[in-house]
Amino acid sequence: MQTPDILILLEEIVEKVWRLEAFLTEIESISVEEDKELIQFYRSQIRGLKQRLEDPITEIREGQEDFREYLRTYFDVCSHFQTMHQQFWLFVSLPKVYPEVYTFVHSLFPRNQFEDVEPTLVYCPIYNFGEANAIDQFSKLGIFLDKGAGDRVILLLPYVDFRNPMMWTALAHEMGHAIEKDKGIVGSILPELPGRKELEPLRRWLKEFCADHIALRLMGPAYLISFISYIISLHPYFYVPTLTHPQPHSRIEYMRTYLERNCLFHPKAQHYYELFQELTAFYKVSKFDLQQLPTEITSPCPTCKYEYKMKLPESLKRFPELIHQLNEQVNSISFPDVCGTEDLRRAEKLAEDLDHGFFISSYKETTMGEIRHHLNELLTQNTPGQANREEIYSVLKLIEDKPNKVSQIINAGWIQKINRQIDKFQKIFEEDDSILEEKFNTFGNYLESISYNIQKSIETSKIHSLFAPGEKQ
Repeated sequence: MQTPDILILLEEIVEKVWRLEAFLTEIESISVEEDKELIQFYRSQIRGLKQRLEDPITEIREGQEDFREYLRTYFDVCSHFQTMHQQFWLFVSLPKVYPEVYTFVHSLFPRNQFEDVEPTLVYCPIYNFGEANAIDQFSKLGIFLDKGAGDRVILLLPYVDFRNPMMWTALAHEMGHAIEKDKGIVGSILPELPGRKELEPLRRWLKEFCADHIALRLMGPAYLISFISYIISLHPYFYVPTLTHPQPHSRIEYMRTYLERNCLFHPKAQHYYELFQELTAFYKVSKFDLQQLPTEITSPCPTCKYEYKMKLPESLKRFPELIHQLNEQVNSISFPDVCGTEDLRRAEKLAEDLDHGFFISSYKETTMGEIRHHLNELLTQNTPGQANREEIYSVLKLIEDKPNKVSQIINAGWIQKINRQIDKFQKIFEEDDSILEEKFNTFGNYLESISYNIQKSIETSKIHSLFAPGEKQ
């Protein structure tokens, strides 16, 4: 593992610690008396996490490349981060979910097309995204609602990602679960049979791949990168298949294959892909082939002498033959804005604008140089007052901005992060004349600016699309 990969890891955990603190600051701004003592306790815990990261950052800055100790520190801080995140439910005051999150979801799954899967969002104490169904949840409590009134999908959003739009791509995956259930995709491939519980793990794996496929179609490589960003916050000991989820390796390879097949695998995604591969190789995580799944898996615990053991049902061996049917059904779903190669080309240009501090809600199809050329042609070919209305408006139309798609904005965010944010992180923490807290604050202000511009770009592009002639609404 080379130093740049260590920088990605350190940037990831520094960003998570800062977002933990940012959420705490948001709580503090609306807190009641009962919260104040708890806020001070958590601030002291966050200071401790920052101090844990000071030595690795300093040593890497000085050219140290032995990463073993860094990985131990990294996963220790990740573990503390997740523990603190789980305890945020203790606060009486919690900030409201930002409206841009709803705009993001509704842009991908418009109400007029997916009226049966109307979403709402709530915070998730565990650092994870999730999806639940209101009717199902109430029925478990013995309260049965009228399905004719419409189904309400509950999306679970981690506290710290309440204003981190680049991680909202996971919500496309969670909405994918709701779409799958609404359309009965897995049920049509693998019907539920009374008394056949051994089929349930296979059914759950198919549901995960279905949701992944939907998120990929809508978000392209941004979903793959955000998925790996989340996965590497967990210790590689957990990178094993379970009865509810396939192994992360299988999902990542599936995503990469899809993206490459559709010419959507962006070179910047390679950085995160290789980082995941290097982590699993270092911790000697066994990769299980979906074509030849074992009947039992074992994985050593990193902190004790015990091993994790689990038996896999024989039904999972049917997975390879069913995944093709699943892909065909997902590809047949009509979505208003599927991510394509042109979207990634535009995202490249938008990433440059984002890095310069601009909103990236819209774009011009014609460059200013081309517009000036057409104006000069119009003026030289016609004497004053001779140009007809059609000629004038043909030039004016070139000045018109068009709204960007959500997938273009989010992919631009990830491209900008890999292109410049890692370098920015390194430069800020290389400064010798500032203390650690100041470096965290400087980097945090930078992150806040980027996140704000992406959020507002999502909102503004939606407003723009409502007024743009010929645009989808």
